[in-house]
This record gives sequence, structure tokens and C-alpha cells, in this order.
Amino acid sequence: MPKYILILLAVVMTCISLGIVWKIQDYQDQVIIEKKLLPEDFAKQHGAPPGVALSNVFLGPFRNLMVSALWLRMDRLQKQGKFFEMVQLADWLLRVQPENATAAQYLAWNMAYNITVTQQNYDVRRRWIKKALETLQTAMKYNPNDPILYREMAWIYQHKLGDELDNAGPYYRAKMAEENLRIFGGTHGPDWKQLAAEPDSWEAFYEKNPTLRRFCSGREEELEKMFLATGALPEKNVLNESEKEKLTLFLRNMVIRKDLMIDPAHAAWVEAEYGKLNWLLPDAFAIYWGSMGLKKIPDERTLHCQRIVAQGLKMMMLSGRIIYADGEPGQNYIRLPDFNLVDVACREIKKMADLMQGGLEYSGYHYFLMDVVEMLYLYGYKEKAAEYYKILTEEVPTETKDKTVQEFVMARVRDKIKTMRNDQLQGTVSSFILQSIFAFANGADDDAQEMLQGAEVLYNTYRKAHNSDEERERLRLPPFKEFKRNVTDLVLKRFPDLSPTVKAKLDLQENKVPTVEK
Repeated sequence: MPKYILILLAVVMTCISLGIVWKIQDYQDQVIIEKKLLPEDFAKQHGAPPGVALSNVFLGPFRNLMVSALWLRMDRLQKQGKFFEMVQLADWLLRVQPENATAAQYLAWNMAYNITVTQQNYDVRRRWIKKALETLQTAMKYNPNDPILYREMAWIYQHKLGDELDNAGPYYRAKMAEENLRIFGGTHGPDWKQLAAEPDSWEAFYEKNPTLRRFCSGREEELEKMFLATGALPEKNVLNESEKEKLTLFLRNMVIRKDLMIDPAHAAWVEAEYGKLNWLLPDAFAIYWGSMGLKKIPDERTLHCQRIVAQGLKMMMLSGRIIYADGEPGQNYIRLPDFNLVDVACREIKKMADLMQGGLEYSGYHYFLMDVVEMLYLYGYKEKAAEYYKILTEEVPTETKDKTVQEFVMARVRDKIKTMRNDQLQGTVSSFILQSIFAFANGADDDAQEMLQGAEVLYNTYRKAHNSDEERERLRLPPFKEFKRNVTDLVLKRFPDLSPTVKAKLDLQENKVPTVEK
């Protein structure tokens, strides 16, 4: 057969194959729109990846059989603890069934939890968690109305990255804070409204800023990678100040959208609804994804999302402010309460209890009220503490019977030293140090020394009770003198007029008071 006929046949067969693929893709898009699995214009704009479409064509009626076989094989591998092989099979399953939210959840969970614990290198663990988050976000494109995906995304941020159960937790949080601080331009969160108004593509940016096309064209990916790594533009550039400012803002917007997977418009809504958050912390991202699930599917299926939002606000209120030991994000830090969030945190936890109508949820709300009263009082917000003590008395009169606010607070502090979480300990000890500083400033030296001694006893008792190698690695509590110095330096920077008198008294007190046994 002549060679040109073979070439012609190959071209014809290719065209026929492409025609079949396009026809199948049109049918898939139609089903997606009819079932409202995506926004109306999404499927038309994006479609499925070519590899997915081709697999659907070639597998045909055997597609479901292959899916069943993959699930059976994955279940067997999980029982055998072969998580790497299982992840590969789950990836194949998602290529065949990109709309399978359960498979995405299954894959993300195993990457974030089962695979990470097999890795000794903390940075390798962190990359697996990042891959899990990206898997869930990709699945959201095909399943934007599935609450499972938003719940899992929020849960990984809140539990895996934000909690203290993983020995690598301090490393995760330090790296997250370091990267986000660089991207945000040295702040704990950008102006989300300003970013939401920015173009979300290079072409739209060029239309708005045509003079920057010559500098950026052909370098778009390079500029984004550089900004992600450094948070800045190339040192050598010919841009004026106005152009630098516009390009910096746009690159920040693009990196936040692509790498942090955050939509600035929704982040702006989150802060309008709940208050200013510290976006260096995982709990802010948990609140973001949980609230997105609530907005997209506002029904009983999103109770888990509501709980994550309430828990995230609770944690941000209890310990949403950070002091780093060296002034820069690292693994040694002190977490302090953010009392700007106290009202909204109480509101959302009460809302969760009302939704569940369960005794357990109301018990959680009542215990949180107790924590709020205690922390407000210890930090010197006595009027606000009295306000919430009144609410607590109305809700649980047996807890406050015949007690003043002060008696209630001191009894709680004595009872829970050994069962405190790390963030609760740091918050309580910091409040004692803070009050001692103001007592020194007001001439109440005896009261101040008593508070500092109480803080040292509390702090070192806690360290002694959590003294195993694993706990020391996980909690990373510095000696009391170092902890006190960090808190003191922060307060004296904020109130410089106190410095000359108070600093001398603190130094004298440190020499007088014997160090409590570690």
C-alpha cells in the first residue's frame, strides 16, 4: 500500500478518535450541568482533563468494572499498610472518575495522615500534606457542592497542621507562618478587599496595565515563582514606584490564589463575618474552608463545617496572637489570646450547640464560657469577665454558686494545672506576667512578686508533668526565665513609658526569687 495512503488513513483515524472524544466530552458537560455538579459556565470553559476524557473513551462499559477493582485493591493495600501503592491506585481512580469526591477524600486522608507518619523528614511530611490539600481543591472543581471536600480541607488545616498531636506540628506552623508572612508583605493578613478587586489573570492585568506587558511578557511563571520564594520583585528592574506597587499587588494576588488556594473575595467575607484573623495560623484557613462549605451548601449536611468554624474561632480567641522568640517565625513562640474574637467565638459555639440540641454540645459551650471568664479576668479585662460571668451564672448556676469572679477563677487555675493544653498554659502564665508588670508600674511590688512567683510555679509544674522526650519535642517550652523575658519585652515595647522603672524591678525580682525546681 502506498505510503501516502497510510498517512491519510492515520490522519482520518485520528480525526475520528478526536471526534469521538469531543462527543463524549459534550455529553459529560451536559450531564454535569443538568445535575448541577458545577457552576453553569464551568464545564463549558474548562471541561475535564484530556487524560480523563480519553480514559472514558477507551474504557467504555468496562469503566465501572475497573473502578470496582481499584476500590477492592485499595482496601486490600490499606489493610496491609501499603499506603504508597494505595495512593497511586487512588490517583488512577480519580483520573477515571474525577467526580468521585469519596476517592479524593480517601486519597487526601492517606497522604496527610498515613504516609506522613512513615516519613522522618519533616519537610517531606509537609509536602505530602500540601499534596493532600491540592488533591481536595482539584476535586472541588468537579464537586463544588459536596460538603465532604470542604470539611476535609478544613479538618486537615485544623487538626493536622494546627493541633499538637504530630511531633512535626511546630515545624509545620513555623514554615507556614514564614511563607505566609513573606507572601503577605510582612503582615498577618493582606487587605482582602483590595486583592479581590485585582485582576485574576495576566491578560486582565495587561488590559488594566498595558505599560507592564513589555516587562512581564514571557516571564509570567518566573515572576510568580520568584514572588513565592522571596515575596519581592527582581532586584534589577526598570519599573517606577507606581509600576512596582501595581505588579507587587498583582503577584501577591496570583500567588495567594494559586499556592495558598485562597479566593480573596471569600477571605474578605470571612473577616467581615467573623472579624480580623491571623492568617499565619492554620486555624484561619480552617475557618475559611469551613465557612465556604457553609456558604455553598447551607443545610444539615454541613454541620461538620459549622463545628470546624466554631472550633477555629475558639482556638483563635484562646491563642490567636503569636510572639516569636527571635522576632521571626520559628518553632519557639508564645501564643496569647485574641480578645477581639471573644464575642464572635461565643456566638458561633452557642449557635453550634443550638443546632445540635445536644447535652454534649451545650457542655462544650459552658466549659468555653468558663475559659473565657478565666482568661478575661487573668488578663485584666475584669468588666468583660464580669459580663460573661453573668451569662455563665444564668446558664450553669451550680458552677458559680456562692463564688465571686475572683474565687471562681483562682479555683479553676488550681484544679487544672496538670491537664492544661500548651496554649492554655502559655495564656495563663502570660496573663500573670502581664499583671505583675502593671502592678510594678503602679507601685504594688508585693502583689507583682506574688504574681510572678505564682506564674513560675505554674509554668514549671507543667513542664515537670510533661517531661518525656516526646512531650519536650512536641511542646518546646523554654525555661521560665526565657519565657518571662519574651513576654516582658513585648509588653515594654508596647508601653515604652513603663520601661525604666519596671525593667529595673523585674531584674531585681529575678535575682531575689529562687528558681522553682524544673
